Amino acid sequence: MFMVKQKLLPSLHQSLYFFFVLINFKFQKTAKNLNLRCSKILRL
Repeated sequence: MFMVKQKLLPSLHQSLYFFFVLINFKFQKTAKNLNLRCSKILRL
């Protein structure tokens, strides 16, 4: 049981980290798009 936990924990941590990175990347992309839209609106 303990061995299974030890093997499962790192993969869970990796998946959580990957999920966080993915959300961060998507958020940065949307932030850039919003900034572009705002600058376009300000120019008009």
